[in-house]
Formats: sequence, structure tokens, C-alpha cells
Amino acid sequence: MKLWHHLIFTLLLTVGLIGCGAQPAQPQAQEAAPAPPTETYTDENGFFTADYPAGWIVEPYGFGDEAPFPHVTFGSNQEIIDLSNAMKPLPEDQIAVAVMLLSSDMFAEAGVTAESSLEEVAPLVLMSMAEGDEDIAQAMTDATIEPVNLSNGTPAVRVTAAAPSEAYIVRLADLGNGVYIFAPAVIAVDSHNAELEGQIEAIVNSVNVTASSEEVMAFVMEKMGGMEGMEETK
Repeated sequence: MKLWHHLIFTLLLTVGLIGCGAQPAQPQAQEAAPAPPTETYTDENGFFTADYPAGWIVEPYGFGDEAPFPHVTFGSNQEIIDLSNAMKPLPEDQIAVAVMLLSSDMFAEAGVTAESSLEEVAPLVLMSMAEGDEDIAQAMTDATIEPVNLSNGTPAVRVTAAAPSEAYIVRLADLGNGVYIFAPAVIAVDSHNAELEGQIEAIVNSVNVTASSEEVMAFVMEKMGGMEGMEETK
């Protein structure tokens, strides 16, 4: 009988049902790394807001009349923004991200309707970036377009393209009310990495749009009207 008691006691110790001595150390849950600090940009017309890395340079409406729709550009410094606006090569591991609002009515003549998919709309938007530049036009023709979702579930497409002197990471999101978020980012050729991808993701996911499609289109028409008036006075 004593032998059975000894065997049972040994078994209980083995499976840990009787506490005795030091217990095995339990793995500690790792704390998530704190999110990098951000600042919030508010569009001067009240159309949208967007968060960007703290300390970055903000250039509202930096494309001027070449982009007659609500937009802003973010970059780590002014040189990066200037190079991006001029479509010139950026240093490695640097990125400039623009956030633009487009209206589906802008592409109505091309056959875009409320039922058009983002895969159908994206090539039209991408070609508008070329502005007569054959290298960029070819890059956009050869671009890779894949469906994704923003963090809130908004349908979007992710675009990657490369021209001889620069490369692009682009997001185009359909808000479902006739408004698109268009976010092209310029990077150095062959420098695409997870960090740069994460920076554009964070910015695009933070965008909060309050403008309607009609408001965006009215803004575009007003800007286009002003441009036509300037041309007539020349």
C-alpha cells in the first residue's frame, strides 16, 4: 500500500498537480510598440483631415493649377516634397505622399458610373498622372493593380509602378458616395520596403472625408473656370 502511495505522489508531482518548489517561469506577454507620434492636417476648405508623421512638412495645394482638386502633400522635409512635385528621383528610404479627393463625375465622359469597379477607374486616374510624360505613362500602363481594403473596410486598390527615375506606391479608395481618395506616393527606384509601405498605409487609413461628390466637383469646376479665365487674358 505504501508503494502505491509513493507512485501516486510521484505522478502528481510530475503533472504539476502538487506545488512543490520553484514553478516554471511563464512567458511574459510582449507589449506592443507605441505608435509613432502624428499630427493632424485639416483641409482649409473643410473637405477632409489626415494624420501624418510628427515633424513632417505639409504643403497644402502644392500642385497648384496642375491639380484643380482638393489635395495636400506630406514629406519628411521640403526637399523631398519639391522633388516629388517635380516628379524627380528621391533619395532612398524617403517618401512623399499626396492625398487628393476626386469626384466620379470627373471621369463621366470616360464612361465611369456608380457601378464602375475600382479596377476600371484606376487606369484612368493613373494615366492622369502622366501629364504627357511618356516614361510615366508607360509606367502606369505596366502598373500592378490589386484589390485591398483600408483599415475601416473601405474598398481600395494598391498600385505599384516604376518609371526609369522614380517609383510609385498608390492607393485609390472608393468611399461609395462618388468620392475617391487618391494617394500617390513617390519613392526611389528599387527602394520599396515595408517601412515606406507602412507610412502611406497609415496616412491613407487616417483620412476622414466630409466633402460630398458635388462639393468636390464644384471645387474642381471653380478652379477650372479660373484657369480658363487666365488663359483668355493671356
